[in-house]
Amino acid sequence: MVIARLRSAPAGLWYAAILLAAVAALASFGIFGVGRQGSGGFDMAFLYAAGRTWLNGLNAYVLAQRQASVGSFPFDIYAFAYPPPVFPLAIGLGYFSFATAKVLMLALNILSAVGLSVYCVRMAEPGPAPAAASRAPEGDAYRWVIPAIIVGNPFTAHVLWMGQTTLIVAASIAWGCRFAGQGRWLLGGLLLAVSTIKPQFSVFAFLWLAMQRRWPSILTAGALSLAFALGSLLISGPLTAIRSWLDEIKVYQAYPSNTVGFEHSFGLQSMLYHLGIAVPSGVLLALAFATVIFLVRAKILEDDILPLLLGVALLLSVAHDYDLILAAPLVPALWRHLRDRGRRTAVIALATMCVMFLPQRLLKPLDSSALLQFRVLVLLGQIIWLFVLSADDAQRNLRTAPALRM
Repeated sequence: MVIARLRSAPAGLWYAAILLAAVAALASFGIFGVGRQGSGGFDMAFLYAAGRTWLNGLNAYVLAQRQASVGSFPFDIYAFAYPPPVFPLAIGLGYFSFATAKVLMLALNILSAVGLSVYCVRMAEPGPAPAAASRAPEGDAYRWVIPAIIVGNPFTAHVLWMGQTTLIVAASIAWGCRFAGQGRWLLGGLLLAVSTIKPQFSVFAFLWLAMQRRWPSILTAGALSLAFALGSLLISGPLTAIRSWLDEIKVYQAYPSNTVGFEHSFGLQSMLYHLGIAVPSGVLLALAFATVIFLVRAKILEDDILPLLLGVALLLSVAHDYDLILAAPLVPALWRHLRDRGRRTAVIALATMCVMFLPQRLLKPLDSSALLQFRVLVLLGQIIWLFVLSADDAQRNLRTAPALRM
């Protein structure tokens, strides 16, 4: 009887239940820390210490001055590698007590998760002439399932728990590029300036906008990014601030949890390292891939270019596994292409996303460090799949365009 009632429940009720379960998971693991150790906020502690240091008129890129500014502190603030444009965020957190700063950072990340979910839903919406299937109850599934994927995945929860900035950067890049593409250069530039706190990812957004000749947005973003950095540059002097920041990057990269091969370091370089293949940093290779995507842009759909670029950035630049939330635009991109290709194909796509969420600890008994990098191959497969689907649909649009004009 119960099973029969569940089967007869409206589809909308099932979708709402899925989203509610995702929100519950986010609250459990990202806010209340179920199954976690400590009190969270480890990564936010670096921002907080830097903010306190700048508010004291000292150089946040010098460890001794950070330690002098926070006194007895529960976290090891060994290095501060964020670039100078992070100044407003850091002093905004450092102005308050650490407990209050954690709440503020949590609120910013929740707002960013909501914003990223809204962006992904917008990007998954059907075209101006939706098929009859999209008017069926299951045609609205993307409005519920996509936010559930974005909100309920472990990477989002980890960013919230650690007080990381990847959600802020992901939402800023996504909406910044969207607004810039709509000609709203001021708002787009502002959001892209915010994204420069993680330049290894934002550079790909700037590269794409440069290829599109979106100069007003680029110039606005550059000017605002410089304005954000101005406080840190004036406190220590521009040359001292830049030099000490670059020194901190070296300290940060040498720390065990940030070295190539660490189990939570993400990318092709780490995966190949565990296979005994040493390769240099993939930044230049990533830029080369981005250039190739630009050269073949006429053969794929424009809406797929940003997801592809962000996927390449994750694979080939400096990243950790929680940074995988930057791959969120891949979800609506694949959804658009697969919605009319049969339920079996959609299930396969959903299954690959679920594999991404598989905890690494389940594979540790196999005693294979290379297996812990399984997400690299999954993301690579999704990028290739999206490229093939995009090229196929772009070609199909070219074939049907003359018929539509007639």
